[in-house]
Order: sequence, then C-alpha cells, then structure tokens
Amino acid sequence: MELILKVGDLLDEEADAILVSANTQLNLSGGVGGAILARGNEAIQHALHAHLREHGVHFVEPGSVVPSST
Repeated sequence: MELILKVGDLLDEEADAILVSANTQLNLSGGVGGAILARGNEAIQHALHAHLREHGVHFVEPGSVVPSST
C-alpha cells in the first residue's frame, strides 16, 4: 500500500469527487463544508437544501449519501 501525505488546502487538489461530512440537515457549516462555503460556492448548499425539499424531509438519516454535481 502506498500512502501519500500532503499539507495544504483540500480544495486546491484535483479530484473527481470530494466527500463532505455534513450534519443531518445538510448544512455545510464547518470543516470541508465550511471551506466550500468560504470559497463562495453556495450553489452546493442550495442544491443540498433543494434535495431535502424535493424529498419532503427536514433531514437525512446519519450515514446517508447525497450526491451533488455542483
């Protein structure tokens, strides 16, 4: 197994996907989610809240995966 350790901003890395650990209300309030919002990409936050509205719920079950193409 090869392990690569990097120091820096995760959002500066080229990646196909980023996994964000949000709360069950899908609020991007801290950690990687907070960094996304700090970069001005509130479109992801709006898409996550739209997901909740479209499914008629106020939260997702812990461990749920909600994809976003934003």
